[in-house]
Amino acid sequence: MRTAVRKATKAKAKKKHPTAARKRKHPWKVLARYQSQSSPGLKHEVRRGGDGVVYCTCLGWKMARKRNGEPKARNCWHLQDYRGY
Repeated sequence: MRTAVRKATKAKAKKKHPTAARKRKHPWKVLARYQSQSSPGLKHEVRRGGDGVVYCTCLGWKMARKRNGEPKARNCWHLQDYRGY
């Protein structure tokens, strides 16, 4: 009896939700693209996230220290160029 119940629950878990097959729109908007100076063919993107914060995909931004725990305080060359500093 227990094995029949387990098999039934496994079958239910394999079914996908109908909305899972749809493509989801990215929660960010690409504001600018920059060619990498160190790696040809690599591009960095300056993005505005769904929360309104401006992000960069470069390693310098990712490794930058968060000031006051906010990602807004991070900075990199691409963000400085985009903002015009």
